[in-house]
Amino acid sequence: MPHIIQLFFHRFGRPGVECYCQHESGAAVIQLQFLINEGALVSALADDTLHLWNLRQKRPAILHSLKFNRERITFCHLPFQSKWLYVGTERGNIHIVNVESFTLSGYVIMWNKAIELSSKSHPGPIVHISDNPMDEGKLLIGFESGTVVLWDLKSKKADYRYTHDEAIHSVAWHHEGKQFICSHSDGTLTIWNVKSPTKPFQTITPH
Repeated sequence: MPHIIQLFFHRFGRPGVECYCQHESGAAVIQLQFLINEGALVSALADDTLHLWNLRQKRPAILHSLKFNRERITFCHLPFQSKWLYVGTERGNIHIVNVESFTLSGYVIMWNKAIELSSKSHPGPIVHISDNPMDEGKLLIGFESGTVVLWDLKSKKADYRYTHDEAIHSVAWHHEGKQFICSHSDGTLTIWNVKSPTKPFQTITPH
């Protein structure tokens, strides 16, 4: 009997579960992305499938599904009020899904073009994707190895590349879009000025 993954939603201010969804597979849920103000949700599973849920109806249901056959999904990002879902993979590539048709676009950010000559080896899986809070055309891409790339979606090339010796666990923007912070496997935090890729603006080592 397949293991059923359940998603529970709770509306704050009211007791109990608002609704729940079930994936009829044994694959674990690795990430969830709400379509804000759309009554919809994208779920990414460990079996490399994406599902689009309709949450507006009494019993939530899957509207569309998309299976990745050649690459493993590691991270997803859906910008606010965007129809484009960015899907990062274990190979270090980023594919872009149109959430309206739930089909792949022809735009792919390949790992070797993203890092170019900043590293002689593969940068590892994608562990972070986010758009600059002040410029949705700039995408921050974090690779597990410690490399971060600021990608210009329009020109289809990297503006800046940032490298650190330790693996990246997470990345977050400052709200002004001029700095971002990375957490690393050795416990350090590095703060970077966007236009100064040579070295971190600050390195913090909590005890």
